[in-house]
Order: sequence, then structure tokens, then C-alpha cells
Amino acid sequence: MADTILVPFELPDPEPLPSVLVDDLASLEVVLLGHYAVPEQTPREAASDQFEADAQETLDGIAARFEEAGGTVRTRLVFGKDRAGAIDQVMIDEECAAELTPAPTEGVERILVPVPDVAERTTTRTSSGSLPSTTPS
Repeated sequence: MADTILVPFELPDPEPLPSVLVDDLASLEVVLLGHYAVPEQTPREAASDQFEADAQETLDGIAARFEEAGGTVRTRLVFGKDRAGAIDQVMIDEECAAELTPAPTEGVERILVPVPDVAERTTTRTSSGSLPSTTPS
């Protein structure tokens, strides 16, 4: 099973996604999250009724670029006030291993992956089966 990466976009006017990122991410399963911010006094349902068709069309256009590059892509559309909460929920629902916030770029040579404090520490055994020795610094 391929790793799944979440790529969130703010709708109705998402930041453009560089072609190099689409090509580089095509080998992964991608979940595109379209978040449509709803003003404080506007009911979520009213915004959804009014803007859902256009928002989904925009999100489908982004998804088509991944499909054309040979990628596997799913889309999620969320109307609401809490963008961070929506991202967190979709990360859990879709079992995403990472989130990519799109930004202009000409290429991807290295990726920095933060490891949270709660990550398990693993120890690798040597070829002889023994644990490597460590000395305090």
C-alpha cells in the first residue's frame, strides 16, 4: 500500500500547484482537501448550498492534474470556519501519513519530515544480531 499524503487548498481561489509537485507526488496516494472558509455569521449549510458545485469543480480540476500524471487521488470538500480542525479530521479519516502545504517551487530534491516527540525509538541490530554499542558524548 502506498503512503497517503494530504494536500489542502483554500477555496474558492486555491494557490496554484506547481507541475513539479504534481509529478513528484504522482507515485503516492493523494487526498486533496478543499476547505471553503465560511464567514462567522453564515450557516455552513447555506454556504454549501450556494458554493458547493463551483468548489467541487475547482477541486476536480486540481485532481485531474494528478490523474493525468498517473496518480491516485481522492477529494474531500469541507465548508467551515476551522481549517486546522478540518485538516486534522481528514488526516485521521483518510489515514494520511503526511500533509503538504503547496508553495511555489521549481523542484524537490530533499524533504524534511518532522518527527514528533511521541514517535517510538527503534534500535537496529547489527548483521551479527547484537545491538550496536553506544558511548555517551
